[in-house]
Amino acid sequence: MAEYKVVFQIEYFTNALESNSYDVAFYLLVKYEDQINLHYQQALDAHVKSYKVDKKFLKSKLHMSKMLLGIFSFNSAK
Repeated sequence: MAEYKVVFQIEYFTNALESNSYDVAFYLLVKYEDQINLHYQQALDAHVKSYKVDKKFLKSKLHMSKMLLGIFSFNSAK
């Protein structure tokens, strides 16, 4: 059986955040952290937008903020 490898696109992560699909977003963050770091501005924009669009899943959003804080702080400092 041939192995099929999916190439990560930052839109997978941003769409998950904007759709409140935090189970998917957490999975993608763990699996593709390096790629998300490369596109940190898009990830940050989507995460902030998720707070503005909907007040649901606040605990998940706060936990995601905590997980992403190192990425955002490091890139902001650069």
